[in-house]
Amino acid sequence: MGVFENSDLNSATAPTGGGYYFESNGDKPASYEAEITRMFIRNNRGKGEMLVCETLVLESDNPGRPVGSRPSHTIVWYGKSLDVAPQNTKMLMVAAAGFSIFDPKDAKAIADEDWNAFKNDACGEDNPCKGARIHLEVLPPAAGKSYSKIYVTPGKELSELQKAARS
Repeated sequence: MGVFENSDLNSATAPTGGGYYFESNGDKPASYEAEITRMFIRNNRGKGEMLVCETLVLESDNPGRPVGSRPSHTIVWYGKSLDVAPQNTKMLMVAAAGFSIFDPKDAKAIADEDWNAFKNDACGEDNPCKGARIHLEVLPPAAGKSYSKIYVTPGKELSELQKAARS
């Protein structure tokens, strides 16, 4: 069986909206409002671990990723990406909790949280971040690069989980 031995095709979904990942709108930034459907950590074909945040797009200014598409935000934890993986993971976790690393009013709440424990819970079987709303700004890739910089903040409307975290 090889690579298919541990695959579960019954739970696999067909890609929609033209792809799997959030992307810029050509040479322009793209903006998305999305709902988290699941977060998990997996091994990337033996290269190392990656965090996957599966989403449902609620608003988009990118025709390539329209409303209803299901792109993922993936953060790899190996190779050169180790330089930015902790910051990108924390930004995602903070946004999933309803806070923003860019908002000075959230600084104390962010400093008081154990984000390692939050990540472990968020990526667990209980899927506690399901339904959390996030906003993603995706910049075009820099010259010679194949990846985009993605900034993640809480969505315009917060889920009940996010509202509870903020109270």
